Amino acid sequence: KRFVRDKVVAFHENKLKTEVKIGELGYGLPKYIVLRDVLFRDQSKDTLLSVRHLRVNVNMLKLLSSKLDVQQLTLEGVNAHVYRLAPDTNYNFTYIINAFAGKDPKPAKEETTKDTSGGGFTIDVNKVLLRDIRARFNDQTGGTDLALNLQELQLKMKKLDLDAMSFHVKELYVKGLQTSFMQDSSYLPKEPDTSTAPTPLQLVADDIDLQHIDFVYSDNMDKFLLDIKLGALKGKARSFDLAAQKGDLEKLLLQGTTVKVIMGKQS
Repeated sequence: KRFVRDKVVAFHENKLKTEVKIGELGYGLPKYIVLRDVLFRDQSKDTLLSVRHLRVNVNMLKLLSSKLDVQQLTLEGVNAHVYRLAPDTNYNFTYIINAFAGKDPKPAKEETTKDTSGGGFTIDVNKVLLRDIRARFNDQTGGTDLALNLQELQLKMKKLDLDAMSFHVKELYVKGLQTSFMQDSSYLPKEPDTSTAPTPLQLVADDIDLQHIDFVYSDNMDKFLLDIKLGALKGKARSFDLAAQKGDLEKLLLQGTTVKVIMGKQS
């Protein structure tokens, strides 16, 4: 395992020309993979991603039949920082994409009739555990700034269908989540709106437990501010349809919560 770890680190450092560290690589084929003390630096020698502990319990044999069956995903001690400084259009991780993209793209082939009778790649997730997660997304060029600090998240899924954007959550527990999202002027030209239909999201949640959630959204262009400090929220959602803007709640308990909305000139 040490030999495999050293080979993986050497390959990525040679490919990316930046610092890469993996403190420990463990695996038990065909059931799980463990990574500890992982570090990726960007070309400015800043931390792009660091992970204290990652464990994925996955049925690797199902990968042969185009199925990703994750029994449990555990992720702890994460620091991530993605940014691009104005007026640069490249993010600090773009060098990774370029390193693996290759230099000579293959010429486009003439379109032929494709066989779509076969099934695609499917993903199934049972349990997710996140602890001590910190992430920042600073996009001066695009006018977006996002910061996230998560103490703990536990998720148990009952049914997952990404193609239909349908999610049935058995249990969701979140404690200690602080998020700020700010929008400002962008240096980029506006992209054309190609959307033809509302986002199809279907959500069912049997047990929701949220504690100590802070969320701040600020739009400096339209002068809009939304500040939510949620003490506790527990509930059960029979259904939530984003496209139809309709929700059906069976239970809802809200405690110790304040909401502030400001529209117009901000001082």
